[in-house]
Amino acid sequence: MSHETNAKGYGRETAAKYTEGQKQFFEIDKVLDGATLAMEAEIGMLAEQYTIHTICDIGCGSNCAYLETWKNAAHATHLVGVEPSEHMRTLLEERLHDFEDADSIEVVSGDWTHVPLTADSVDLVVSRFSLHHLQHIRDGYAELARILKINGHAVISLPHPEYCAAELAKNGIAPQEGMPMSVQVFDTTLSYCYHEMDAYIGDNLRESGLELVKTESFNWGTKDDSEKQTPNTLLFVVRKVNK
Repeated sequence: MSHETNAKGYGRETAAKYTEGQKQFFEIDKVLDGATLAMEAEIGMLAEQYTIHTICDIGCGSNCAYLETWKNAAHATHLVGVEPSEHMRTLLEERLHDFEDADSIEVVSGDWTHVPLTADSVDLVVSRFSLHHLQHIRDGYAELARILKINGHAVISLPHPEYCAAELAKNGIAPQEGMPMSVQVFDTTLSYCYHEMDAYIGDNLRESGLELVKTESFNWGTKDDSEKQTPNTLLFVVRKVNK
């Protein structure tokens, strides 16, 4: 099944370098990083309280190990990976050929503002380090509220605002809500936007018909002792409610 949007995402060179970096750092068929383990735990707790048939991973990237982790943790029957980069999707689909449960996973073109799924059709949205690519968070939350069922949840992780502010400060830049910024990751330059904490868990949520269930700030993977005191990851869980 194929859906197309105007979203382009990362180009071929960046997608390849980022995927190779993941392969070396995480081992592409395993999930070892702290952010993913924390998300897996949250999904498992939700699965104990709710029946989860359909999962949507927005900004799923190229690593099928993440999709396998979410699906198994939730005991879901169907998972849709949404990714704007054609090159990331191609790399992902190549790996899915060897995945035991590949028929239950669908990979489509889309992004946080355009998910090619019908309204009220998703039990759980998972998003690992992709929401911060949006300049206007409210646009993403409007789409999230559209596709989630009532009482459906989303588990989201992204670079912590404190970490992003520190990265900007290194270059003498004062952070401003929505401003573009770039970070070096896996020998690539990734571009996204700076957002204050309130942009993620404040009025943008409530006005979209979503409520904050839980938030957690932590640091994982930092080797520099001078940076360990600054949280580099924000993880939060939201639920769709009746307005």
